[in-house]
Formats: sequence, C-alpha cells, structure tokens
Amino acid sequence: MKVVLIAPRFFGFETEITNCIRKLGIECKYFPEKPELSPRVFSNMIQKVPVAIYNKIFDRYCASILQTDPLVEKVIMIRGEHWQSKHLELMRLSFPNAKFLFYQWDDVKSLKFFNEQKSHFDKIYTFSKDDATGEMVNFKPLFYKESFFAARNRKSSENFKVAFVGSDYGDRQRFVERFKNLNGIKNNEFFCHLYRSRSSYYYNKYIRMGGNLDSNFSEFQPKPLGEADVIASFLSSRIILDVNPTSQVGLSARIFEAIALGKKIITTNKHIVEYDFYNPSNIFVVDRENPVVPRDFWDSLYTPQPDQLLQMYSSSKWVSDFFE
Repeated sequence: MKVVLIAPRFFGFETEITNCIRKLGIECKYFPEKPELSPRVFSNMIQKVPVAIYNKIFDRYCASILQTDPLVEKVIMIRGEHWQSKHLELMRLSFPNAKFLFYQWDDVKSLKFFNEQKSHFDKIYTFSKDDATGEMVNFKPLFYKESFFAARNRKSSENFKVAFVGSDYGDRQRFVERFKNLNGIKNNEFFCHLYRSRSSYYYNKYIRMGGNLDSNFSEFQPKPLGEADVIASFLSSRIILDVNPTSQVGLSARIFEAIALGKKIITTNKHIVEYDFYNPSNIFVVDRENPVVPRDFWDSLYTPQPDQLLQMYSSSKWVSDFFE
C-alpha cells in the first residue's frame, strides 16, 4: 500500500506518525501542511505576503504533491489549514483510487475552510468531543509517542514537585505564576519551561500591542524543549501541569504523555473526567481562576493503571486505526 501523509510540522509528531505507518509495512510519503523554505524563518514569512501572492505559492505547492505516484491508496490529511476545495478536488482527480481521511487536532471553529473541506473526505476525525457529530465527524483522541511509554520505568529522582512544559499563549504565563503562588510552590520545586520565541515576543509586544505586555523576555525560554529533555523533566517531577487553551475541549498531547509515563496530572481541562483513564487519585481538575490544589493530592502516590488501557492511546494504536 502507498500512502500520502499531509500534516503540520509539530514537535516531531509528523515524524512519529510517518514512522508508525512505515512500521506497518506501508510506503508513506510525507508532505508538510504548507509550503516551506529554508531556513524555517522564511517559511513563516511566506504567510505574511499579500493573499493573492500566497495563493499562487500554495497552488504551485499543491501541484508538486500531485506529482506523486497516482497509485496512492490512502491520503491522510491532518489539520489542512490552508487547503481549499479546489486543491482537494485536484487531489481526488490525481489519486482516483485513494481513500481520503481527515484528522483535526485543532478546534473546528478556528479553521476557516473546514466546512467546505468536509465533502472531499471519506472519513473525518477530531480530537474534540464537541466537534464530533456522529457519522460525518468521528471522535478520536490524540496520542503519546512510543518513546514516552518506553521511558516509564526509567530510574529517576523526583527532584521537582511539579513540571510544566509548553508554549506561551493566552493566559498561560499569568496562570503559572498564580498557580505557584496559591500553592506555595518554590522555584526550586517547579520545573517550568514556558516557550516563546524572541520574534513572537517582540511582535506581540510592540506590533500587536497585546499579550504579556507586563512580562520581560527573560521570563520565557527562547527555544522549545527537545523530546528527550521533556521526558527527563517529567520523570524528575511528581506531577505534570497541563494548561489548555480556554475554549479547548479536546485533550492535549501533554495529558497522554503524562499517563504514558505514569505521572499524576493537574489540568485546567474539565473534560478529562469523560475519559476511561480518568482516576481522581491521579488527575485533579483545577479551577482556572483559583488554582488551589488540595494537600492530599500533592501528598498521595500515583495509582497504577493497566498497561492495556494506556496502550490504547499510543501512537501505534492511533495510526493503526486508519488502516483497519
């Protein structure tokens, strides 16, 4: 079988998915979701050009993908933020025997082309229960990378009470500070890697004039943490903190990474109680405005979950579902 995967570059998730497909003995050709230039900073600049020029660039990019072997049997698209009906129609003509699958790991309301895209796919999945509408759009949670589950039994001293690793947006920076203060967490008890690039910081502070205007750039990390360092930081912490976007219903990948490692979770996402792995001994839903965590949750030990349950959320299982 030959498969085309079109997905964003997102902290190595596209590589994980590609590798899992190939482990099934399937030939997979990966394409980024949108045109790219080297170095990557120029790729971000492409989207700042006038719309008419960007559309021409995207049209040419789409045409290059259509040069792939026409005997492709499956096309898997993740997010597809900039793909319009005309591009998807051309793909269906170029790969006439392919089954087209669509996966959303963003909220549908933030994707302007989603409604016009739906009719071009044979099956659609979403990570958000609120966006799953039955036969047309199916619920399919995110996953953890296999490397996280493999590391769960690695010996490591728990030097930190809690760890947070994530990009800065919305109210995250303010929430983290409020969370620390209200729970009496000292700096040496909290591993925090709040990422915001230098260009994003100055753009938001001086051009958009909004977001984190009261923060110095020194309060952020200028580069995201690599996967090995994320695993190491989580293993050295008793509890993982998850701060979801205020309107997000679906669970972030951070939740699944924490359960793969056998770590307790404090999260702002109240919808976690709807999942089969939810256990109040291991997971505490904290109030976003008053994020106080009871003492007994801090002090109690993690209650082990059956491996069979946790493996349902692995990247291998997530990918294999597309080929059943």
